[in-house]
Amino acid sequence: MNFLKIPYHLVNLRDYTAVGFRQGKPSISIVTSRGCQFRCTFCSMVPLYHQSWRGYSVDRLMEDLVELESKYGIKDFFFNDDLIIGDFKRFTEFLEALAKSGRDYNLGTPGMRGDAVLRLTKDEKAMDNLIKSGCKNLDIGVESGSPRILKIIKKDTTVDVIRRVNQKMSKYPVIMKYNFMGGFPTETEEEFLDTMSLGEYYKKKINMLLLRFTSLHQFQILRYLH
Repeated sequence: MNFLKIPYHLVNLRDYTAVGFRQGKPSISIVTSRGCQFRCTFCSMVPLYHQSWRGYSVDRLMEDLVELESKYGIKDFFFNDDLIIGDFKRFTEFLEALAKSGRDYNLGTPGMRGDAVLRLTKDEKAMDNLIKSGCKNLDIGVESGSPRILKIIKKDTTVDVIRRVNQKMSKYPVIMKYNFMGGFPTETEEEFLDTMSLGEYYKKKINMLLLRFTSLHQFQILRYLH
């Protein structure tokens, strides 16, 4: 993907904001990779990319950030990848490059999985770089508090993994955002309440937390029926 150059000059980037890390300051949403290797049945990325993933190199990423800062004064970034951690080595090297740069950046990303964050917490150096990089928030797709639903949607994770992530991340100054979904085919009221209860559990265990609930779209429901 490194050959794909983005013509930032076509838009006055100073007129737009993507995140509110610094009120009144410009910010931008960036996609650093395409695709996802996982198989979640509710996600449009599965039929679109056929469980493939590719991304920019760390050098290319740093070049883009430096260009955006020098030309447009942008230092706040939202990496809007579907799975920014699709290459764990690339992600940790990116965090290291950001930490070593000494630049005053702020960043967040929705493209995380609970198991990947749990793996990250086991690496003290990587977590140190995460904080030094300017990371302000991480979004994790929990989807459901029901083990049966998680199995049906092929999330390939467990409720326990998310609980452990929540426990580990409570020690760090990073806002955790947990995304939940409801309305899955065959989902019972009890199973949906399990999801709601899981959200309440997180709220009690960590101060820096945002929860977001969404419903399953018609397109996604149709994928279950074929």
